[in-house]
Amino acid sequence: MSVGDTLKSGGIFTGDIERPGMVHCVTIRSRRAAARILGIDAPTLPRDLTLLTARDIPGANTIDVYGETMPVLAPGKVTYIGEPVALLAGPSPASVLSTAKQIELRYDETDPVFTFETASPEQIVREHTFVRGTPDETMSNASQVVEGAYRTGVQEHMYNDPFAAFAELVDGILDVATATQWPHHVARTVAAVTGRPIATCRVRVAETGIPLDGKLWYPALPACHAAIVALVCGRPARLVYTRIEDFLYTPKRSPAFVRHTTGLDENGDINAMDVEILFDTGAYPVFTDESISRYVHAATGVYNCANTRLRVAAVRTNHPPLNVFQGLATAQASFAAESHAARIVEVAQAEPIEWRTRNMHTATRPGRDKQGRDKKPGGPIELMRRVAEVSDFRRKYAAFELQKKRRPEGGVEVDAGRGIGIAVCTQGTGLIGRGEDNETTTVRVRMEQNGTVEVSCAAVAEGSSLFRLWRRQVAEILSVKDDDVRFRPIDTLTVPDTGPSAFSRNAGIVTKLVTSACDAIQRRRFRDPLPIEVKRTYKLPAGVRWSPEKPLGDAYAHTAWAACVVEVETNSVTFSARVRGVWICVDGGEIGSFENAYRSVERSIVASLGWSSTEDVSFAAGAVSRIAYPVVSSPHRARPDSIWVDFIASSEPIKGIGELPANCVPAAYCAAVTQATGRYVDTIPATPDVIYAYLEEE
Repeated sequence: MSVGDTLKSGGIFTGDIERPGMVHCVTIRSRRAAARILGIDAPTLPRDLTLLTARDIPGANTIDVYGETMPVLAPGKVTYIGEPVALLAGPSPASVLSTAKQIELRYDETDPVFTFETASPEQIVREHTFVRGTPDETMSNASQVVEGAYRTGVQEHMYNDPFAAFAELVDGILDVATATQWPHHVARTVAAVTGRPIATCRVRVAETGIPLDGKLWYPALPACHAAIVALVCGRPARLVYTRIEDFLYTPKRSPAFVRHTTGLDENGDINAMDVEILFDTGAYPVFTDESISRYVHAATGVYNCANTRLRVAAVRTNHPPLNVFQGLATAQASFAAESHAARIVEVAQAEPIEWRTRNMHTATRPGRDKQGRDKKPGGPIELMRRVAEVSDFRRKYAAFELQKKRRPEGGVEVDAGRGIGIAVCTQGTGLIGRGEDNETTTVRVRMEQNGTVEVSCAAVAEGSSLFRLWRRQVAEILSVKDDDVRFRPIDTLTVPDTGPSAFSRNAGIVTKLVTSACDAIQRRRFRDPLPIEVKRTYKLPAGVRWSPEKPLGDAYAHTAWAACVVEVETNSVTFSARVRGVWICVDGGEIGSFENAYRSVERSIVASLGWSSTEDVSFAAGAVSRIAYPVVSSPHRARPDSIWVDFIASSEPIKGIGELPANCVPAAYCAAVTQATGRYVDTIPATPDVIYAYLEEE
């Protein structure tokens, strides 16, 4: 049975693929964060074991992501603990593992760098500054100046299965299977690393589960490792990371440090903003331009200010790569912006919803748009109104404020504290600004003479809900039965490149291409004979001209909004914060399936609460602490007592909504904990240890 036949059965993880005579691979990794490799000490290997290093790579020793690179195997120096240095392969998993434990690397160590909040000039990978208006002069004349420093931690993806790859040579084609959100990127990388023409490299997609963008670019690395072994050994090769190996050494959400300084006028409204953001890229920066652009876009939140200074810097350290996670950069920036808004509300002694309404971007307020038309309902102000009403936010906020003021100064409160917080956020669809110009996103639809329809694309979706939506849309447009619509299995040699399945591109971009192709077939089918095949490639709307240099106008083709309320109760014995409820109201355009949309938002809420409260994934001397693994791997780690999700009715196109909770839940959670404890909580995760430390502050 071929790889394709195996994967067609559905629900197959890469680690499930078996072949007679295949070899098993393990990765020999660095135990140092920064060093030159002097040599590899290995026992005498039996004939059936093979040890491969960078010298054995037939092509380029490089993984390239939009011009940023990292080595496939360390070529002579290592830059983080766990960096792949060599591969060991053999027919028996037991013999490979036992031999791997006997292999030692010899190092000439250099000084690693782990801090990013106080970065040296040499650590700065890229930075961007922007000034609008007169922030210094306006700040100096402000009635009040509010300062805050906010920190967000690392977060582990915890996808369904660890990284794995399978490769074999069949009839001159290098056949690779792996769980990836970007199959054509894997194919291009494997071709370059093996030195083979792209037409002789095929990538098929195994089960990805719910990756939270964790399987976007990194699957190219194990895929290349398996491909190299398969070619050198002349046998099928399978590489499967252990769970703990995956946890310790693979990419995670990048931590960030954000400093806000805001000038207020006599009414407590914003008249000047100064924002500085530094984020840790780890040893190999990836998606840096996209991250910086998203930080710039989200740095000031949803608030209007004519006098602004922004500085965003990407900082290299000797940590494992830290980059793409659901809500890339926007989640970190939004947490800081909304947490700072909550602090301003406290300082200005304002009501949270009224203050936000006054200070939001002009375009979000009720009234008329530039063409003089009434603005549609469902903007952020309406979202706040609805979520506040259903959560009873105004009454609870006032009551909990009275409770907070009655607490004695200093020390740990004996009784449980209660708190409630609100936050507002956006989520863009696709790559920011003109980023989509760097991608060729194509869909092909073919209608046969018998009325059946085949859709070909490389979109990788979580579960089957999006494909059910597309099947229904195709059937409606072409007046066929749902059962007559099929999707061609992803095979990079036979389906067009649809780009990365991330940043809600499937929902907002691929959906548009599928329906556009079907509309074209419908127009032609009564004058042209079947079969008819139509190909559609995405072109970014001309109106999207946003850039970090000129951060004005629309940054995305489509933008979704959400307002969220979180209520907590703190425990004075365990110092944990029980989440009594989460309420979120979403304006996400047309909702194809309310059940699936609810499930997507609910999953993201739970993941966001984990990042906010319990998942303390920290580094010690460059290594991830193993202590955190049982916490982040628990399926019930941060589930609230109740979740309420509402979607505003809309006729606008489908928008991405899965990242919205990551962009607003953490700030609402910390605002609630702040009210419950009477201490400003400006760091996530706000673990029991962190809450205890805040409570003990004088």
